[in-house]
Amino acid sequence: MYFGTQAPSFMPLTSVPTVPFFDWTGYYEHTLTQGNKPAGLALKSAYIDKSRGSALDLGSGMLAASLLFLGAGFRRVTAVDYDEKAAILSSALVEHKRGRFEFYQQFFHQFEFGAQRFDLIHADNSLPYAGEVHFEPVIEASLRSLKAGGLFAATFFGTKHVMLRFRNDVVTVSKDWAEKRFADMKGLHIIEESDDGRHYIEVICSKP
Repeated sequence: MYFGTQAPSFMPLTSVPTVPFFDWTGYYEHTLTQGNKPAGLALKSAYIDKSRGSALDLGSGMLAASLLFLGAGFRRVTAVDYDEKAAILSSALVEHKRGRFEFYQQFFHQFEFGAQRFDLIHADNSLPYAGEVHFEPVIEASLRSLKAGGLFAATFFGTKHVMLRFRNDVVTVSKDWAEKRFADMKGLHIIEESDDGRHYIEVICSKP
């Protein structure tokens, strides 16, 4: 499903493998009440000419980050999420922000980055759900699609995240992995948070 001005070609949803149902309600409520940390930090960490800029929100959920980017003045915001609730919410925003906002109901590895270039790519607790096969290719495609000086802001699940201990369909990483994976980026800022069985690795960096 696509909401925007021009429908692109991509793999039909009926042809992709089914994934276990996951109720995102709790996470959606959290982003609405607590805000979206990597998105906020990204906007503060470097100057972007938002009137001409474009942002990509991978795993848009309740659109907390997408709305933040639109409010900050980004000329174009693209959101990607497979969840049906995200698709329903996005349909109204597409009409309200005609020409500035577009939504793709897809898995991350289906999104056609192509020749698109972004000033900011944001992914909060979403890329790990791409799975082991698609995790690295999606990250590589994201970094490749950044403009020079563009920002990459993402939160990953750490290896000590208790809730994911028995799940093999979600990728977890270490701070050491993040330091090595994004070593070629500029201004690398990594925050490791661990509390009450939760473990997160937050990454913000820019493309040379």
